[in-house]
Amino acid sequence: MLPIALQSPDQLDSVFATLAAQHPDTLQLVADSGNIDLNDRIAALALAHRLPSFSTVTDFADFGGLMTYGISLQTLIVRASFFVKRILDGAKPGALPVEQPTKIEMVINLKTAKAFLPTYHLAFDGFRRP
Repeated sequence: MLPIALQSPDQLDSVFATLAAQHPDTLQLVADSGNIDLNDRIAALALAHRLPSFSTVTDFADFGGLMTYGISLQTLIVRASFFVKRILDGAKPGALPVEQPTKIEMVINLKTAKAFLPTYHLAFDGFRRP
């Protein structure tokens, strides 16, 4: 594992140059407020460097990342707005319940996956309903 912190968006090219020199097998994008709006650039750079990438933010695959496994960002925003409304209506934040996600999504970008076919053997032909 090679942890690399992105201090500013201007560092993306140098971070990927460092990654390319290390030849990692994959890139795990840990989503936070500092990089969530960079998903499109990070996915594009990962693909350009032939680095399979994954994240817990499901929108990452929409931007070209190979795979995501996590909670839908839209669902998180809807649930957060529910709690904001309750607080604005007078509820005490400490009295509100803690919620666990009930739905975890796995998304694979097949276009990106096909770009890695010469390197990785993928036997995926879609999901089937039982």
